[in-house]
Amino acid sequence: MAQALSSSITLSRSIRSKGGGAFARRVGLILRRFGWDPAPLARSMALYAGVLREQQAPATWTVTANAARRHPEVLAPYRDSPVELGLHGWRHTDHQCANVLTQRAEVRCAADELARLGLQPAGWRSPYLRSGLGTLDEVTARGLRWEASASLEFPCAGKAALDARGADTWERAVAFYSAAAWEARLALPWVADGLVRFPTALPDDEMLIDRLNLPTADITAIWLAMLQRTHADGELLVMQLHPERARDFAAPLAALLDRARSARKPGLGIWIASLGEIADWWLRRSAARLSLEPSATGWVAAVEGAAGVQVECIYPLVTAEASLVAVGGASRGASVIAGGTRWARHVGRKIEFESSVWPGIGVGAAEPGPVVERLRALGMAAERRAPGRAYAATLDEPSDAALAALVRRLGRGEGLAGPLVRLAVWPEGYRSVLAITGDVCAITLYDFAARVAGVP
Repeated sequence: MAQALSSSITLSRSIRSKGGGAFARRVGLILRRFGWDPAPLARSMALYAGVLREQQAPATWTVTANAARRHPEVLAPYRDSPVELGLHGWRHTDHQCANVLTQRAEVRCAADELARLGLQPAGWRSPYLRSGLGTLDEVTARGLRWEASASLEFPCAGKAALDARGADTWERAVAFYSAAAWEARLALPWVADGLVRFPTALPDDEMLIDRLNLPTADITAIWLAMLQRTHADGELLVMQLHPERARDFAAPLAALLDRARSARKPGLGIWIASLGEIADWWLRRSAARLSLEPSATGWVAAVEGAAGVQVECIYPLVTAEASLVAVGGASRGASVIAGGTRWARHVGRKIEFESSVWPGIGVGAAEPGPVVERLRALGMAAERRAPGRAYAATLDEPSDAALAALVRRLGRGEGLAGPLVRLAVWPEGYRSVLAITGDVCAITLYDFAARVAGVP
């Protein structure tokens, strides 16, 4: 009886999230991509890994543990490779439809099984991008460093051109994943109880390939536009590309990595990294503190603690050469152009610069405390706005959208009344980050049959 109920819930959830037409198409694609033995998926994984290898790019794949238990040989080639392996659940089940005790048990079983297989996963992504409170608590308790189940819907020019059926399946996906809108959230990691959390980008391969069946050229254009957006804003693009679709996205992935590799100008590089590498950096950066002291002619900004983290000074190019004095090992950066905006950026452990304004953000909201703390958590200099003090920038609207828009503008050097300092967002002078990730949800057709039947 319980298994029958589980089967009914699984099918109902899938149909609800996709729509009838997209669900029927998905069934046909599963039968085409998978077999009763693991060979078809193993070939797709090898193709995916080959594209990564050609571009010398790392990646992160999360794995459903009960499927890995059935066919550990499929993962063997990736134990000591640039592909980082993480957890994707014990079973491919919706954690938000389970109680807290079940969520925690699923995490424990998954972690124990991969450890038994000789793997040491560093992070977690929930099936369907749907973690529950118990999931997050147990992921933290297990000492995992990152979690990547939150999602972020990027603006997409092609969305307006969809027909009614396409628009419906797009909106079903975004609603099912509970994706935040790009306009209201920065595409950056955040730390909660010592756990680095990542926003996975939408639209992903499932939306564009399975649901919408878009041509390769359209998929490539959409993903390149997402990369261009995060690059202009100095943010993070976490792509989700499932191995079984490798034949469908191999060309767009190659184009994406090639574009990222070509961004090599000083201050404009794109860091291609695994989620584990990014999490290590973000924890290190979060442990650093920004120090700001007045000098005879302006200010001295420096980093306290956390080796490798630097302070960054951003200001419009017109004031660059006249205002900056680099000291204490600071590096002078050239003016750069990103997203059509010209600005100047200098980084170093300690930077002295001339300025008559406070080089941070003055917050004038009715209750500024929470907003100030959020800005400081982002590495910005921020304080409650003081009467008579001039600031590099101000923020009076406490909404998520207003904060995100301001941070993006300032990162591009727009709207500054003077130099602005913050902790450098990325290491080694990189402007933005690209992370290629994927989920091994199933290895054979038996895994799908077991999922529908409610078999562990």
